[in-house]
Amino acid sequence: MSNGTAANFNPEGVPSGRGGIAQLIVEEFADAGFGAAQQLAALANAIAESGLNPQAKAAPPEEGVGLFQINSKVGLGAGHTVEQLTDPKINIGLIVGAAKKFPDFAAAASLSDAVQVFVRKIMRPANPGDEIPKRLKIAERLAPKAGS
Repeated sequence: MSNGTAANFNPEGVPSGRGGIAQLIVEEFADAGFGAAQQLAALANAIAESGLNPQAKAAPPEEGVGLFQINSKVGLGAGHTVEQLTDPKINIGLIVGAAKKFPDFAAAASLSDAVQVFVRKIMRPANPGDEIPKRLKIAERLAPKAGS
């Protein structure tokens, strides 16, 4: 676990105009005690899910909403309105709460391990084997360059 310090990330890995949202994600994960690998894994997943657009909504029949495309009908999103799920703080908070339930996410010693646990246990896409390498590539682009 972390001391609450937000990870530095390479802004070149963040969609244009979305740096503030990226910073909010790493800060919320840092405040929850997660380390840099976990913060970057979460950020990479939000980029993969929504391009960091808090207003993103998946086309039917999907019901994904917001930064992490939380399903508005079942699971984490059940009981929340679409308006609530498009609020970045609420959307991130739901994912942080889910992440806290998986000690192996908190204990991940590498960016690769953090991404794998995040995808398999927190995001749970239909095709995790395809999504893990894609999201790891995003996470690796977010990792600060040596010397920064």
